[in-house]
Order: sequence, then structure tokens, then C-alpha cells
Amino acid sequence: MTEDTISFELSATQREMVMSVRRLAQERFRDRWRQWQDGAFPWENMHDLAEIGVLSMSVPQAYGGLAMSVLDAALVLEELAKVCYVTAMAVLGEVGTQTRMIAHFAPEDIKQDILPRVASGDAVLSICMTEPDAGTDLGRIRTKAIRSDGELMLSGTKTLISRADVAEGFVVFARIGDIPGIDGLGGVYVKRDTPGMTVNTAYHTIGGEYLSEVVFDGCRIPESHLLVDSGGFRDLISAFNIQRCMNASISLGLGVGALEESIRYMRSRKAYEKRIGDFQGMR
Repeated sequence: MTEDTISFELSATQREMVMSVRRLAQERFRDRWRQWQDGAFPWENMHDLAEIGVLSMSVPQAYGGLAMSVLDAALVLEELAKVCYVTAMAVLGEVGTQTRMIAHFAPEDIKQDILPRVASGDAVLSICMTEPDAGTDLGRIRTKAIRSDGELMLSGTKTLISRADVAEGFVVFARIGDIPGIDGLGGVYVKRDTPGMTVNTAYHTIGGEYLSEVVFDGCRIPESHLLVDSGGFRDLISAFNIQRCMNASISLGLGVGALEESIRYMRSRKAYEKRIGDFQGMR
């Protein structure tokens, strides 16, 4: 009688991707990270990552992507977070929820317009979920999209939105019509500079990225930009749960990076003619 076993070994392709990202992060990003701490978006790092295929990971092959798995993306984010948290968070937006939602639910014209530019590092996406009175309790979302003459009229305010200052496209969680609670929630796609949409002054955080307020004031978008209709909450939250998994990978990378940096310091710093790592309290 034989027992089925599960292998937790990384594939050769996964190991190669991790090593490529590790080399790039150590050789280029380690000396750059301080310049991104003021909240500026790390475009230089993003273009470097696009060259080795990282920003293509969640983009289907038909649009210039690699269509890689959630685990692949999580491994890459862990490596990036060891060296530069800001870059890891920037990449999260391109391999996480918003790119995958567009790849799965958007009409062909939106996919052809934005996905190749995400893969090349020439465009980034933002997700608008949080509101002043609705955080994890999504049933309290007030932003509403009303159908009107072949269009959707979007009104509401989103807050604490990442990458809103640089994003070209926004995936917006909204109430479609008047159905209350989570059953009325869906998702729409809004292009930057659509009339009625404004991105207000960003909040600076200690994490090295800006968070913005995004206001939709009677913002009219084509009805074809409806990604998920009311009743599609399961699709919305399933897409967002991918991002939650990847947040854990970034946290793990931060912890490992801090440990590795601490070990390097203990091996190089001396006191009383000895490396501090040789003292009993450190060992």
C-alpha cells in the first residue's frame, strides 16, 4: 500500500524566477530604496521588473503576459519585500486583484487597451474599495452606479486608495442599483481623467506610499465598463482574497529581510575588539 504525498518543492521555473528577482533586487534596488520613502512611485524599479517579466505574471498570454500562478507572484513579492517594501507594494497592484479582475471580467477593448501596458510597465492600476464609512464591512459601501441610457452614472467617495496619484485605470467596488447589502455590490472600470472623477491630495504614510481620496461626482462611464454586476459579490471577494494572500508574502519578506540585515550588522559591527554577534546575548 502506498501513500499519496504532496511535494512542496518549487519547480525549476519558479526557482529561476525567484533567483532573477533576487539578483535584480540586490544589485539595483538595495541602493535605491531610500529615494522612494517620500511616497514617490518607483517607476525605475518597475521598468526593470517589466524587463524580466514580473509585471506580466497576471496578464494573459494573449495580451503579452505570462499568465503565472498566485504562488509564483507571492514568491516574487516576498523577494522584493526583503529589499524594498515600496517596490513590493507597487508590484502587488499589478500582479494582484485589479489586473486579474480586468483579465477575467473586462470586455475585449479594455483588455487590449490596458493589459499590454501593465505588462510592459507603462501603466499601473488602482483598486478603489475603502470608503469613509466602509472598510472591511463591504455591505456599507455607498458608492453607487446607476444605469442611464446605455451608461453608468457613478457617484461616491473612496478613501485611502493606493497608487491613485499615478494610475491610468481604476477598478471600483460600487453598489449597482439600489439593492442593499453585499448582494448589491459589483465592480466597474474607470479611466483616469474621466469627467466627474477627481483624485484629491494624497495622505503620506510611514510606509512609503501615498494614499488618496478619489471622488466620483456623477461620473459617466460606458455600461460595458461594468466588470461585475450586482449579485457578483463572490467574484469580487474571491479576486480580493488573492491580494490578501500576497500581503502575507510581503510581510514574510519584510521579516526575513530584517533578520538578514540584522545578521549582517552583527557580523560586521565590533565592540571590545569582538564582533557583537559573538557575544552570548546575541547568540
